[in-house]
Amino acid sequence: MCKKLLNSDSLIQHMKGKGITFICTNEIDAKNFLEENNYYFKLSAYRKNYDKRLLGNNVGTYINLDFGYLQDLSKIDCQLRYLILEMCLDIEHSLKTILLKDITENPNEDGYKIVNLWDPHKEHFNKINRFLNTSYCKELINKYSKNMPVWVLLELLSFGELCKFIEFYNNTYPKRLQFDVKLLFPLRDIRNACAHSNCLIHDVRNENNSTPNHSLLKHVQSIPTISKRTRNKKLKNKPLHDFAALLYLYPIIVKSKSMLKKRRICLYNLLVKRINKTKRFYFTNIALQEAHKFILKILFINFPKKH
Repeated sequence: MCKKLLNSDSLIQHMKGKGITFICTNEIDAKNFLEENNYYFKLSAYRKNYDKRLLGNNVGTYINLDFGYLQDLSKIDCQLRYLILEMCLDIEHSLKTILLKDITENPNEDGYKIVNLWDPHKEHFNKINRFLNTSYCKELINKYSKNMPVWVLLELLSFGELCKFIEFYNNTYPKRLQFDVKLLFPLRDIRNACAHSNCLIHDVRNENNSTPNHSLLKHVQSIPTISKRTRNKKLKNKPLHDFAALLYLYPIIVKSKSMLKKRRICLYNLLVKRINKTKRFYFTNIALQEAHKFILKILFINFPKKH
């Protein structure tokens, strides 16, 4: 069945019918927010974090859900997406630096061999070449089209392709890279989700959409404040798993002290200070509280606060 397109006034009435209150944010401000800052379909995604009444006259309506809570979650989520994108850009740069250093020190490599092994039939290069006219690297592509060294290739790959290339290099020359390359793929997934403005905090109770990475699971097992039950539940949630992977891998990949300090400050400002400002909104939502505590414990281990 097709749903009817509703204007902001009708949407507010629809939400009230679903049990959503307008106490923290009144109806006028809610209308302005929907028209100027966010659209209902995205905002409504955060409702999945809340329970519905199963019995009584109001069956099917939400319990303890105010429009202000949805509004606050959307703002936190937006800031989180921007921060994750910045951290992934840091990692992308650092990965290229690590890889080029290792190839330079690899006696079996000249910087051309690995590219030819990876792309013997020019499939990847043809993919790059299809976007030649819109590429900012058009001159590089034309100059090195016949024989491309790895230091040029890395300038042309998307983050997803870079992850695949690093995996190929690691399989070709095992045990040279000092991190689990499979952890790059959860980073790719959360980076792509953020780049497309997908909601991250839309359903923290979902425990069936992720298979934990072994290295990440082992790392979380080493954190004594996280119980086995919590670990097993939270790492099966895709956004929580992938964000935990980012927090774990970032200080392993990024070696710049200034970059680490900058991201640590940003993470604490958002995950501690900013969220604490409206923590009263979530006193009755155990799922959101537990998800936040889980992420904080991983944050404190991998980005210890400097005094």
